[in-house]
Amino acid sequence: FSAGGQKAPVVGSSALLARIRERKQAESGDAAPAAEQLLTRMIDHFREFGNRRTSAQLVARFKAECADALLFKQLLRQVAFQEGGTWVLHDKYADGPTSR
Repeated sequence: FSAGGQKAPVVGSSALLARIRERKQAESGDAAPAAEQLLTRMIDHFREFGNRRTSAQLVARFKAECADALLFKQLLRQVAFQEGGTWVLHDKYADGPTSR
């Protein structure tokens, strides 16, 4: 039931489950730890691939884990900056253990 006969985008089951988890965490006040865990996984992902990733690569890797695009962008900007069409991990996260 969309206006103009346009179909709504199909959402996969993993994305739906991620949204349900995010809502439950937000309701219970556990959103901050979930965001910290996602941040750690993002840093580890960058390190695994030479500290550089494209937006498409990041979205493909994390879309099932974080259905909230705004939160994802905020976290991404905390750990990386854009250089051309590539995200580059900030130097302070580039080396060492991920202990956030």
